[in-house]
Amino acid sequence: NQDMTWNEKRTSLLSWGSAPTVIEPVRASVTVRNVEPTENVEAISLDGAGRKIGQPFKARMLADGFVIPIGEPATTWYLVRIKR
Repeated sequence: NQDMTWNEKRTSLLSWGSAPTVIEPVRASVTVRNVEPTENVEAISLDGAGRKIGQPFKARMLADGFVIPIGEPATTWYLVRIKR
């Protein structure tokens, strides 16, 4: 939240602040591992109320797992579906 303040050790909040909630988008990827046997892995971005933003997107299959890109659109929530 805007004007949220932490204690000195950053272990607890002194003030929760107020709306609007502000996030800093980060572009990165998340790797899902050890889900074999797996036919398909997909993700969908969700808004703050858990509603879908856009269309599902497939994860890329690599030797060590399934890679899901995150950060576009900016959100803090994703639904990941694993089809076996």
